[in-house]
Amino acid sequence: RQRVEHDIRPVLVVVQDVRRGGIGYATTMILSGTIGLVVVAADQPSINVVFFRCVIASAILGAFCLATRRFTPDFFTRGPLIATFVAGTALVANWVLLFESYRHVPIGIATVVFHLKPFILLLYGQLLLGDRITWPKLFWMTTGFLGFLAIARLDRIDGGLAGDGYLLGIGLALGAALLQPISTVAILKSLKPFSPYVIALGQFVLGILFLAPLLETGDLPVTAVQWGCLAILGIVHTVVMYSLMYMSLPRIRTALIAILQFLYPVTALVVDYVVFDTVLDLHQALGVAAIMLAILGTSLNWTPAALFRRAAHHQKKA
Repeated sequence: RQRVEHDIRPVLVVVQDVRRGGIGYATTMILSGTIGLVVVAADQPSINVVFFRCVIASAILGAFCLATRRFTPDFFTRGPLIATFVAGTALVANWVLLFESYRHVPIGIATVVFHLKPFILLLYGQLLLGDRITWPKLFWMTTGFLGFLAIARLDRIDGGLAGDGYLLGIGLALGAALLQPISTVAILKSLKPFSPYVIALGQFVLGILFLAPLLETGDLPVTAVQWGCLAILGIVHTVVMYSLMYMSLPRIRTALIAILQFLYPVTALVVDYVVFDTVLDLHQALGVAAIMLAILGTSLNWTPAALFRRAAHHQKKA
């Protein structure tokens, strides 16, 4: 009996995590994977899409924060305001670059490239904070980079691949991945004591101020479909999604987060296939698999040697 209890305990822990916060976080990741579809359907310049996303989300979050009295005087001091400026600038620029990449490459490919951000965060830690990158982390970073090269298809540049904007789209998605960790670091360093809703609101308001002068007024949304897509993006993919994520993250373990986050790129790839009939070639499929394996290995602190031993053990048993 004790042995049975010992064997099923990890399963019970996972089930408990899923019940407490996993369902909410999984929903967040699935919703994230449909963002590209809504952005493309909105048929708007990327700056306009991000601007209206910030406007709609700010209106809702502003009313919520006022009603629940989440503003504190400490937030409006020099340190938090500078951190909000840095985080908000990185977040808004990240959105613009990512949404623009959807114009040049399939949504699924752009999303997978965007998920190189854990490795970029490791590089930032090495360069800016003096953190040491261990050999296992270096192995997974190399695996992810090779996957990126496979997706980029540099071997087909002479064949006209660069001319249709494919490499530009890959570069834009990579630029978004470079920016997103900056926002994360700024929040963790200086804004952690404050309400996540106030932090998000500060970034969205900053986005409105930044993008208003750049708004493409000659191409504003006019149809019900365009306004509907922008409303879905601002309400569902921002307010609802962020709220679910904030509520779910403290309740689940890091290992489950690492696994569930793959629902984001997988959903994007499925949407790409079902809606846009996008089929990956062999190089791209191998690149996607390499990046996902590398992210999982990094998140779960796998060592390559242990992974290979385990694979050999299962093969021997088979």
